Amino acid sequence: METSHRRTLAELRRKYPFKTGRKRIDVTAETDLDFLLDEASGEPVILEHDGEVYLLERADHLAYVPDPEAVRKMLAEVAGSWADMDIDKVIEEVYEARRDGSRPPDRP
Repeated sequence: METSHRRTLAELRRKYPFKTGRKRIDVTAETDLDFLLDEASGEPVILEHDGEVYLLERADHLAYVPDPEAVRKMLAEVAGSWADMDIDKVIEEVYEARRDGSRPPDRP
């Protein structure tokens, strides 16, 4: 079963209920990509093509972009931090936790 990433306008309104008056652009074969990207540079825009609705927004809000040097430093700091652990005991504790479960005994 293929998952569609297309959204209806109602779904977009539910996801972004606080923002009204977004610019709406009907996309055709003649629509210029540079134009669309320029339009979305300030704030997201709603695109409609063949009855399907899309939201176009900049990706500069990505939550995490790793700094390779910071990652190396962090790995060097934690390297060997579990060296003194009894791995057989850890494995047994994992299996025990799986057997016991995480729900309280009185919950169905």
